[in-house]
Amino acid sequence: SGIGLSLAVHLASNPSKAYEVYGTMRNLDKKQGLLESVRGLHKDTMAILQMDVTDQQSILDAKRNVTEGRIDILVCNAGVGLMGPLEAQSLDTMQGILDVNLLGTLRTIQTFL
Repeated sequence: SGIGLSLAVHLASNPSKAYEVYGTMRNLDKKQGLLESVRGLHKDTMAILQMDVTDQQSILDAKRNVTEGRIDILVCNAGVGLMGPLEAQSLDTMQGILDVNLLGTLRTIQTFL
């Protein structure tokens, strides 16, 4: 959603079909909504893969499904937000946020490089 979806659609829409775009989602049950949002225009240039940035095996599985052999552009924009004042948050909540927003990015970069 948001910036990630916009960027994926923009790259997949390139008239020269220069990019094979792999969008990832933690929960593929929401895949239909994504496909509807791009209106099926990019069937040849966009694929949707399951990937949870908090799960190393999930990232490895996603990498194995990249059929083009190499990644030219890697956008790591998975993230979760914090609602409410910081002092009201538990350490478990903060650890979960860091696991997605920081460590998820590091796991993804290390796996795909």
